[in-house]
Formats: sequence, C-alpha cells, structure tokens
Amino acid sequence: MGAEKRRYPREETDIKLSLILEHREVAVNVRNISKGGAFVQVKAEDMNGIMLSDVGRIARLRTEDDHTFTSPRGTILRCVEEGGTKYVALAFTAGAI
Repeated sequence: MGAEKRRYPREETDIKLSLILEHREVAVNVRNISKGGAFVQVKAEDMNGIMLSDVGRIARLRTEDDHTFTSPRGTILRCVEEGGTKYVALAFTAGAI
C-alpha cells in the first residue's frame, strides 16, 4: 500500500446520510470521510438522482435526524459509476468532522 498523499487522513465508515442538491435529496452511504472531504456511495434506488452534470455543484450532507456537520457543504469533485454502483467524491470548504 502506498503512502497517503491526502492532506487529511481518511476514516473508513458506513454512515447513512442524504446528499442535498438544490431541490433533490439523494440517499447515500459515506464510505470514508476526513476534514477535507468524503467519498459516498449512492444507494441503488437513488442512482438516477445524481449525474455527471452535478460535478462542480455545491451539496450538503444531512443525517436522518437533520444533524448538522461543522461544514455541511461540499463541492462535488467527481461522480463515477463502477459495476452498477455510483460513487461521489466531495471536497469540504472547511473541516467537517
């Protein structure tokens, strides 16, 4: 395994949240998170809720009980689909955990 190149270390996790984009809410599982960003897996039932055209948009993470993160907003860096599963990478504007 190579050396970590990210500014902030990532913590592996499996947190169920929603990704809020304008007037859309997309169910996701957070796969890893750090002060600098998060990598989320879009739930199968919401795969069409986020598209490549969303890259560059601001999104907000929200828990089921509407818990607020220190920095609930992030910019979508990329959206990829692998083996029928969609993933989204977010960059936070400030520390989120």
